[in-house]
Amino acid sequence: MRTAVVVMGVIVALLAALALAAWLLLRGYLRRRLPQIRGRIVVEGVTASVTIGRDGVGVPHVEAGTMADAAFAMGFVHAQDRLWQLDVSRRVAAGRLSEFAGPDAVPADRFLRRVGLMRAAEREASTLAGDGLVMLNAYAAGVNAIITSNRRPLPIEFSLTRIRPAPWRPADSIAVAKLLNLGLALNWDIELQRLHLLQAIGPEKAAELDLVYPDANPTILAAAAGAAPAGTGDVLELYREAARWIPSQGGGSNSWAVTGRRTAGGGPLLCNDPHLPPGVPSVWYEAHIRVADDFASTGVTTPGLPFPILGHNRDIAWGYTNSFADVQDLVIEEFDNAAGHRYRTETGFAATEVLREVIRVRGRSDVVEEVLITRHGPIVDRLDDLKHAVHQGLALHWTMYEWPGDTAGAMLAIQRAKTWNDFSVAHTMVDGPSQNVVYADREGHIGYLVSGRIPIRRGGTSGLPIPGWTGEAAWSGYLTAAEMPQVFDPPDGIIITANNRVVAADFPHHISNDYMNGYRAQRLAELLDKPALTADDMRGFQLDLVCPPAREVLELLRGTGELDGDAERARHRLISWDAAMRSDSTEPLLYEAFCRRLAEHALRPLCGDAWSILAGTTADHAVFEYPGNIIGRLLPDLLRRWRSDDVSLFRGTSVGWRQVAEAALRAAGDDAAQQGGRRSRRTWGVAHRLDLTHPIARSAPRAGAILNVASFPIGGTSDTVMATTYNPAHPFRTALWAPSWRTVMDPQTWASSTGVHLGGQSGQPGSRNYGDLVGAWRTNRQHPLLWERQAVAAARRATLVLTPSVAEGPPGSGDA
Repeated sequence: MRTAVVVMGVIVALLAALALAAWLLLRGYLRRRLPQIRGRIVVEGVTASVTIGRDGVGVPHVEAGTMADAAFAMGFVHAQDRLWQLDVSRRVAAGRLSEFAGPDAVPADRFLRRVGLMRAAEREASTLAGDGLVMLNAYAAGVNAIITSNRRPLPIEFSLTRIRPAPWRPADSIAVAKLLNLGLALNWDIELQRLHLLQAIGPEKAAELDLVYPDANPTILAAAAGAAPAGTGDVLELYREAARWIPSQGGGSNSWAVTGRRTAGGGPLLCNDPHLPPGVPSVWYEAHIRVADDFASTGVTTPGLPFPILGHNRDIAWGYTNSFADVQDLVIEEFDNAAGHRYRTETGFAATEVLREVIRVRGRSDVVEEVLITRHGPIVDRLDDLKHAVHQGLALHWTMYEWPGDTAGAMLAIQRAKTWNDFSVAHTMVDGPSQNVVYADREGHIGYLVSGRIPIRRGGTSGLPIPGWTGEAAWSGYLTAAEMPQVFDPPDGIIITANNRVVAADFPHHISNDYMNGYRAQRLAELLDKPALTADDMRGFQLDLVCPPAREVLELLRGTGELDGDAERARHRLISWDAAMRSDSTEPLLYEAFCRRLAEHALRPLCGDAWSILAGTTADHAVFEYPGNIIGRLLPDLLRRWRSDDVSLFRGTSVGWRQVAEAALRAAGDDAAQQGGRRSRRTWGVAHRLDLTHPIARSAPRAGAILNVASFPIGGTSDTVMATTYNPAHPFRTALWAPSWRTVMDPQTWASSTGVHLGGQSGQPGSRNYGDLVGAWRTNRQHPLLWERQAVAAARRATLVLTPSVAEGPPGSGDA
């Protein structure tokens, strides 16, 4: 017996030693790939020495003599920490995923070749001039200084995918911006949803179910609209595949600003938390940049673009949320034959532009995608009726295709803005994506505007695809800066944007019909309705879990009276709940399951199985899995009908809302019971878990042991200020979006500004900064956005100096 114990002990010790050795080997393998962050590197591309200090969370603090040298340094650090992310973003935009992912990525590449982001980027790059050209050339040179250096191995993803990055170009940076634009443009998937519902149940029923914004919820410019003072065929499958790789698939966000008379410190505060799909690496990369003594900015960048997208400079702070502006139309084109090389217009048939896009596929023969382009845009889907010899397609009419664009110039102008007027003028250069822009400055002002081009349509706005041969699909121009929604120093001293309706019905110009439901804005208005607000208050609000529509549901359930059996037990649990979507509670799970079943039982009498098109529950939603569904736009409509006892959905039956609620409660109890094993494990957090998963690990799960960062229970839902959202087709895991960056900025004292993003600064799994911010993010423990030189120096953990090449040092020498 004693011998057996000894033998087992030896075996366990050997296994432990082997595991330790394997871990040490892997650690060493990964750490060899980490960049040099100390010392001096001679590079070709800067005019004078540039200092890059890094603090404990890996934030680079760049000190340069010129804007071009600063852009070079940002390209350099992006490539040091996020080279694979840079390369894959470029490949996504260009439709070149199949080169390393093989046949599985062909649908995504076909879709992206049709949309033509890289074509648009290269056209814009060909017209670059002035400071914008200098900036993007310098940024590209910084990226390429890392790509061309052979002193250290490439990040592990390049070994796993067996690819190498090509040199970076200015067009690649513009393509990254276009990719973000694509991910945040949400009109066409809603149009497709309406089209499919129309085809399934007919125009009368579909019109009855067209969803409108709830009047009781906030409108951003309800009382302050106007100008500010000068101060499907296979297309759904293609979209779904592409959505795996696009970094900003729809998503909601929160941003708000208050004036000094509402704060304890007497100065304005600006808060922002954009909601994007959680993943690895983080979509954001924090940076602090100083150029001599006349420029400084800090905030979060996105790899591919050199300066902060969200943040502040010396004078102003800004934040964004998606405006949901109507910037896209799907146009039905009619062709004279199956080839589609001529399309119908109001004056006869015109020649279609035909492009042959060759898609290289690893391990397979090339695939040729024939892209058809009409005057309205590329054909993204065909609607052929072969039986009746009708040949049609859907063209994407999108502001991004309009000429010209100036991504680089707009970014520079925003960075350099000192006043509201500067800032407003800078945003007239932004073609997209259209955003709600919130502003605050050192002088105590706050402001709001909608950015991007918003088209003026000749015909009405049905929210459905429109015929392209009448001439009505053409746009007659764009809203001018004076016509765009905006306000400066609103009388009530508060601005709230949470993807809610932008303007009231009497606004003279069409902005959009399709917003989110406004519940987050409603809750923020409640939270901010108090005196002497502080930055700590704001950080607390960003974690708020109260769900306004849940409060409405509970009130309606109280009014049903006692029910029978399991339905009554579920009703009793819910009406005793406080409507907070806490991760350790079971009631939020029951509530979400109830909402899903409420939609089914309320809509099925009218729609049959087509109810799921509106609810998005049986298949991934078109384009970006964006939920135009029961917890977004459908639930308020159902609650409105329930409150008013509107039984028109149940025509021809004896069903009423009490019976619908009872059936939904009974089914919801069963659904909740299927989540987890023991009853104690059936909490919302367990069902709603958030996974920080690397894209490679989705198709190669074994790589997840190295590349994935974390998986943890989480609270919230899409209607809480802390917005965490699941795909209704795959409940209830947090997958659609979560707060990607949280910040509270104080223009009165920039050093008091704070922020944290989800994940870590580094994209390399061997780095201590690969996922080190997750714990801080979960509790919203924001770190200071270091600003003053003394604070930056005190927090510095490493310093790297980039030195221009000279005769005695060959270009690019040094350990990069």
